[in-house]
Amino acid sequence: MRIKWGRVFLALAVLIGIGYFAINLFTSPSTDRVADDNGFRSESAQQAQQPAPQSNREQSQDAPRSEPASGQSGQSGQPVVRVGFDAFASYYPVILIEQLGLDDKYGFQIELVPFCTSDSDCYSEDERGEMMNSGALDVLLTTIDKPALDPSVGIVTTLVDETDGADMIVSSANVRTFNDLVGTGIAYAEGSVGEFFVYYLLATMQIKPSQVTLVPAADVDEATAMFTDGFVDAVSGWEPNIDPALETGSRLIDSGRLRVVVDVIVSSHRSVNERRDAIQAFHYAWFEAVRMTFDEPNRAEDVVIGWGSPDWTGVATSGDLTGWLETIAQAGLGANQFAMSDPSLIAERLEEASHVWQAAGRVVDDVDFNTIVDPSFVLSAAENPSLFNSNPPINDSFLLTNKPDTARLTEEELGASRTLAVLPLRKIDFEADSARLTETGQGELRGQVIPVLQNSTGIYLKIDGSAAHPGPRGRFTSEGIRQFAERRARSVAQFLSNNGIDPDRLILGTREPQFPLSTREDEREQDRFVEFTLIEPPGR
Repeated sequence: MRIKWGRVFLALAVLIGIGYFAINLFTSPSTDRVADDNGFRSESAQQAQQPAPQSNREQSQDAPRSEPASGQSGQSGQPVVRVGFDAFASYYPVILIEQLGLDDKYGFQIELVPFCTSDSDCYSEDERGEMMNSGALDVLLTTIDKPALDPSVGIVTTLVDETDGADMIVSSANVRTFNDLVGTGIAYAEGSVGEFFVYYLLATMQIKPSQVTLVPAADVDEATAMFTDGFVDAVSGWEPNIDPALETGSRLIDSGRLRVVVDVIVSSHRSVNERRDAIQAFHYAWFEAVRMTFDEPNRAEDVVIGWGSPDWTGVATSGDLTGWLETIAQAGLGANQFAMSDPSLIAERLEEASHVWQAAGRVVDDVDFNTIVDPSFVLSAAENPSLFNSNPPINDSFLLTNKPDTARLTEEELGASRTLAVLPLRKIDFEADSARLTETGQGELRGQVIPVLQNSTGIYLKIDGSAAHPGPRGRFTSEGIRQFAERRARSVAQFLSNNGIDPDRLILGTREPQFPLSTREDEREQDRFVEFTLIEPPGR
């Protein structure tokens, strides 16, 4: 009898497969999270690497794409680049890369790891860092404060955006200015950029964390509920989750005014060192996808809608994505090329963020932040003219690489402006009996005033000078005292202007002495100051 060896081998293969399945069935751990060679991954996150809807690519319904670990080759033999990202509009070019086959075009295979599609795959910031360190992720879309706090997470390789109003702090009626935050309770999602936003505001005002009650929550929804239920005086979060807070409170400040929420692409140290070609290919695909969001926003929106999962993406119908992008100032290849031509600009922003974390009591490694910015991927992409966008983004107010035109306030606008804060810097060091700033005075302005203005838009600075009566009665007139106070205010304004601050944002004024004609030095000292007030005009 002739033996049909093909059928025998097939039967043996089936038996082996059944045995392997049984072994795994009875030996697999029952926890939601399992550890593999690439670090912690949740079972639901493994499923979420490919989104719920079927890809537009030609894939068999019976043969879903395999999920090789980072650094391995996929079914096509191309290197795999695994990308972790949250539901945020400016991160959706990664969806375009997958749906339009841009990864195939540039010779790699993208594996999407969308975070928080379920409770079990909503990794903490620390866990996301572990995934980058272990090799479970190659690329992480996050905010710039993340690598500033933990440089081991990876290297900043691309600027994504600045949020223009999407992130905000909402406060109750008793908190009208930043100064009023002292003694209040502030809720935020723990480990999120909302927490960093709070710390940035406190550091700007030199308010110690011990002077407020910080209330971390599991997420923005929980933090918002704490505010609406009256347990805290302010809440930090982002739209649309924070919207219910606006029904009972008012917007204290948002990222449209204070541009400190900067999204970036962070590539893992391992991938940058060992898989540069694959990471470069990802950046080519990224900028082609970003170009589409600029030049063909409606088409990009259709692709995201076709990807599905509207409850997660927040993009279900026409207008959802483009409307969301109005609150986000995206950075295209041109803005990135400008910034990466002098990466010290980004390194300075990282260092500022690290100072904010340190002021909040967090331990930050002492590193040269220039070493965690790699401009080469952007600069290589910039050699391809086809990756540059032809049209501006929906929101073209990206501040980091631009100096927006600011119109001087009219008297009517000045009178109707809202006071945001009186900055803590009050005593400026001048030379004796002079309006000339000392080196110490210049350093105080560089450290405490200039960064606030550089990182904000639509905010004006009122500079009020005050001087004490300098000598015996009759020697100096009240008008002479006022003119001297004005000269000191002008000296400060001139220094700020010489250091890149638009002079149209600066409003000069003087204060009358509180103790005119006093002969007591302690009272005279109280009248020697320059006061800095941040104001927000109406309707701009």
